[in-house]
Amino acid sequence: MSTRSLPGAPKPVGTGGTWSAHFLCCKRFSTSPTCPYSRPAASPARAVWRRCSRAGAAGGWIGTAFLTAEEALTPETSRQALLAADETDTVYGTVFDAASRAGWPDEFGGRALRNAFYDRWEGQEPALKSDDAGHDEYVAATRAADPTAASLYAGQGVGALTATTTAAAVLADLATYRTYLQNATNLL
Repeated sequence: MSTRSLPGAPKPVGTGGTWSAHFLCCKRFSTSPTCPYSRPAASPARAVWRRCSRAGAAGGWIGTAFLTAEEALTPETSRQALLAADETDTVYGTVFDAASRAGWPDEFGGRALRNAFYDRWEGQEPALKSDDAGHDEYVAATRAADPTAASLYAGQGVGALTATTTAAAVLADLATYRTYLQNATNLL
């Protein structure tokens, strides 16, 4: 069940900012990269948070920064692809969902690093869902952690990743926003 069907439930607003934060907002629902509350590539996390908190943000989903943490089980080829990427290397779509045949609803895409597999199948998702060769290629790439064909989900904040660090360091960096976030909450 999506949060769209739960009255009063927090709704996700946009994507992006440093650490690919997906802010939860009770007043607006949008998974669109053009959401007026989120200008990921152009705004630092603080500006994104300010817009989202004014719209009623309740929190955020943060994940991309942890993919390159030393503790992460991220394959080395994927880790290197993430560290080499910038915010313009991501795409939002359903190609990888169609290839996986996991049955993920078409209305909910995902943001991932662009690769040759995505480029070849973009716009052909309905055909990919029943293309055995495409599915087999995707599954083999996923098993091999091949970033040229496997999905590597990451937000536009991937461009802020420059080195492997620890999960504790990621959390410590996020904690530096505490005072700012407390001040932003007082603006509501």
